Amino acid sequence: MRIYAPNPPDYFYNVHYGRYAIATAHYDQFPFESWSGYTEYAEKDLAAIASGKGYTVYQDLYYFYNYEPYRIEGSHVWLNNGYATYIYVP
Repeated sequence: MRIYAPNPPDYFYNVHYGRYAIATAHYDQFPFESWSGYTEYAEKDLAAIASGKGYTVYQDLYYFYNYEPYRIEGSHVWLNNGYATYIYVP
């Protein structure tokens, strides 16, 4: 998982959402990282981990118009349904 937020203060702010950060998830081949991708599977696994730790999770809550059908381009494996998952971390 890679988290994006301004530094400092390490979060964005919005009157509707409060403090928040944006993150992406993907897999890398270990140990050589000759490929990366499968973001959709990584997102689902991250949501399951967060839910298992007691965080509130809303899978595929927002559509971000970044759908990527399954395909391989060089060392990147594309796969994304275009929806973002919301994980609430108090």
